[in-house]
Amino acid sequence: MDTNHSQRLLDTNQEFDSINSAQFLSQDEVLFIGWGPRASDTIAAAKEVGSTSRGVGLPYRMKFGSKPQIAFPQILARDRALSAPIELSGLPEISTSRDGERVAYIARSLSEDARAEEQRKHPKRYSEPHRYDLFVIEGEVTRQVTHLETYMSLVDLSYSGTTAAIGLSVGPMTNEKYVNRSLRTFEPAIVDINTGAVTRTDLIARVNANPQFAPVAAK
Repeated sequence: MDTNHSQRLLDTNQEFDSINSAQFLSQDEVLFIGWGPRASDTIAAAKEVGSTSRGVGLPYRMKFGSKPQIAFPQILARDRALSAPIELSGLPEISTSRDGERVAYIARSLSEDARAEEQRKHPKRYSEPHRYDLFVIEGEVTRQVTHLETYMSLVDLSYSGTTAAIGLSVGPMTNEKYVNRSLRTFEPAIVDINTGAVTRTDLIARVNANPQFAPVAAK
């Protein structure tokens, strides 16, 4: 930013259809979510972790001058087991603290493991909505931070790694297994990463109660 100098990190033969959540792990290594890899070796690596669709986002880490490598295979292995027999759902969002010391992401709650197994045993009579919570990776340890078992979307971890902002669904859980995220209403909530305490902002209710935000009648 100081020099206004830009550098291309991905060669044209290593491109993706789409990239987001790009963040630095160090001065010469980045972490990102990639959809639709175009290089044959990256496509092969995606298939190895269970992804055959170009519409699935996977985490990659890449040293400058090197090829992108699949990151956090332990997350994807659990995702693949939960999603079986269909394709894994991938990891659409991820956020890191300073130098990647902590990595936060949203995934199906740990209680989902037993539910998924029961559903595989009795697919016709067992129907439950997927439940989600916030997780964090620190070193070699992965832990579930929250225990809300609800719909979540978006995560932003603070630079210090002690606090995260998440999008928390304000609606009830339903029996729909798969619901388009755009059809749900989310509002920001603050999570203490060390304790798991969640502070709701009640933003939507506060906005609705403020007369300054009252809808303007059509003329």
